[in-house]
Amino acid sequence: MTYAGIDVSKKTLDCCVLDADNEVYLKVQNSPAGYDELMSLLVLYDDVHVCLEATGSYWQSLVEFLAANDVRVSVENPAKIHYFAKASMLRMKSDKRDALLIADYCKVMTPRLYSPVAEAVAELKLLVGMYQRLKKQKVSERVKLLEAPALVKPLINSNIEHFNNQLLETKEMLKAFFRSNADLAHKHEILQTIPGIGFSSGVVLLSILASGYTFESANQFVAYLGLNPRKMESGTALKGRERISKVGKPEYRAALYMPAVVAYSKNLYPNIVARLQGNGKTPKVIIVALMRKLAIYAYTVYKTNSAYVAK
Repeated sequence: MTYAGIDVSKKTLDCCVLDADNEVYLKVQNSPAGYDELMSLLVLYDDVHVCLEATGSYWQSLVEFLAANDVRVSVENPAKIHYFAKASMLRMKSDKRDALLIADYCKVMTPRLYSPVAEAVAELKLLVGMYQRLKKQKVSERVKLLEAPALVKPLINSNIEHFNNQLLETKEMLKAFFRSNADLAHKHEILQTIPGIGFSSGVVLLSILASGYTFESANQFVAYLGLNPRKMESGTALKGRERISKVGKPEYRAALYMPAVVAYSKNLYPNIVARLQGNGKTPKVIIVALMRKLAIYAYTVYKTNSAYVAK
């Protein structure tokens, strides 16, 4: 097996190929012409496993090209390779060195192969990503409004109105998308049968669950969202408070935060809340526990393809 690591940037691709004898480096443009040049190197090897980081959106066209040419390719979370570099005690950083690091990571860790998502799911993820960015920008403007001088408040209010209109337009696009994709529409509807989950949180959860990630259990899905507990213990000297790991995208956890707040304030899960309160848990801890419980319910509903049933 030959391993190749590619360090992806907006304009260039730095590639390092590891075979039994040596290291081969190639720097090309991040463009169709560069992909062809890269492919001319990879075809020289019989069995190649290519690995790269999910850096923004710069990697997507390259991965689609490699997959179309029957190249084994893996797309990894940059955090995994970052910690692999720390474990390897690396002391320098450059594009060329990063490509070698990724190739080493691919050789040692043998990451799972990339599975292209269906076209409909890719469209859903694009719309959901836009919806989340607009919400984030709107919140940013509302925070500015709190302490803004009177002179610029009308401009900020205008920005907020603009983002409100964009959010409404994007939501209509999502509704039109579901009208054209009955299976995903059904999944979205049954996710909303979970008390606390509405349209917005439902589309975010659906965009994750439908993306082809191989979650074998609800606990794996919870861990992917960064809601799994993280202990801080070592012998008798260290015994810190247990917290959630926060590994993964904060936008995903944010999508569950407000549903959990609503579930707590409206007492939608009285047995869970009563048990946690009886154990002396604070409202903040209870809300995080409800976020985790909502994620478990979402995974179960999606996998069983059936509406939520209260226990």
